[in-house]
Amino acid sequence: MTRRFHRALLCVVLPCSAAAQRSGTSLFPAADSVEVLVTRIEVRIRFAPDTASSWGWPASTDTIQRLRYAWSATIEGTDGPRSFDLAVKAKDTLASTFPSLSSLVRGGTTELCQPGMMVRCFPATVSASVEDRRVVLRYRDSAEIARIFGLRPASAMIMTFTPRGSSTPTIDSAPVRYLEPALSPLASASQVEAEQARRAYDASVNRMYRYLSGASWVEEGDSTQFGIEETHCLEDVCAPYHAPRDQPRTWGTWSSSDTTVARLHRTTGKITDWRLSSDTARVMTLVALKPGRITVRASGVHDAADLEPSRIRLDSIVTGEVLVTPRVGRLAISPRPTTMRTGERRSFSVRVVDRAGRAIEGTPVELRWGSGATDGESPRTRTRRNFAQESRPAIAPVDLGFDKPGRYEIVAVLGTHADTVNVDVVDAPKR
Repeated sequence: MTRRFHRALLCVVLPCSAAAQRSGTSLFPAADSVEVLVTRIEVRIRFAPDTASSWGWPASTDTIQRLRYAWSATIEGTDGPRSFDLAVKAKDTLASTFPSLSSLVRGGTTELCQPGMMVRCFPATVSASVEDRRVVLRYRDSAEIARIFGLRPASAMIMTFTPRGSSTPTIDSAPVRYLEPALSPLASASQVEAEQARRAYDASVNRMYRYLSGASWVEEGDSTQFGIEETHCLEDVCAPYHAPRDQPRTWGTWSSSDTTVARLHRTTGKITDWRLSSDTARVMTLVALKPGRITVRASGVHDAADLEPSRIRLDSIVTGEVLVTPRVGRLAISPRPTTMRTGERRSFSVRVVDRAGRAIEGTPVELRWGSGATDGESPRTRTRRNFAQESRPAIAPVDLGFDKPGRYEIVAVLGTHADTVNVDVVDAPKR
């Protein structure tokens, strides 16, 4: 993973809100002796003193990705993040040495960029030098400095990488110090415009989702759990969103569209579905009473996610469809060949029937296929084999074929019900 993808990933995994990204409280540990100094005519970034006695990298037999040095400072600016970057990269896999830190820096390339999944770099002159064994980046463009630092960001994310250290960059934070000659304060109209521009950027790269999570199918007489879940996506990286517990929240009013088919009650016991939050206040238990189809609805849902910037508006109403069926008697895969030839294609379907032998339609039955079991395989091997199996919903026939000879299994799965067909695949005759 390159440095340019790190910000998007870290701000989701940690997980942080857009407001937190702009606040004075950094998400990262403080960098040692790094200075970010800002005046109205210059930005000066002084990285920590370099303690190395030699510079360069050994020859590589496989990749040049680690054969590089990098220094970067990312600021949460008015129009989005801006990074001041210096990189020294290998052109091939041969060994390279530099007689001094200054010669290393002179061999690098500087840029002013907007980090993210799609990196944009701007025509700009960022200079690099060495002072007192420190790498120093300088940028002089009064208008752009005023735009980047107009909202007075309090900290910068600092990234460094050397080919002799860890395989991942070191990421820290450093305070931004504003010095004389000082930036001119924004006029009230400019302050409003700058804040609007920042909110527009945040909304363009953030997406918030709220939805009901739980089973879409349940057998009569059984129960299942439903929960309200939220997801935060920063660009293309998504993770569960966890609102601060000290913020006001309400998980709304829940209802079933037909209480003769299924009813809802508060979950008071253990959360049994790994997909759901451990917060029982946002989880309900559905009890299936008789066959039918219902809509589960939670209305008036509000929490801190409502205040997060997002290009998708969060709805205070979330719904989910649930199919209640008679008790399943069995699953049946058809056809049931014992042998197939490589390159041969067959269409497989799955029939679900109740205990009286009547067909059940509309269930989310799944068809899986992959390498079959071997004699004496360990539980770990079985887990790996099952994880490697391909799968597809079997609500319609599934066309399957195998390219290599061997034993394969085709498995239909619906909840705790399953049916398996073992197939020996042999080479097709040569023509």
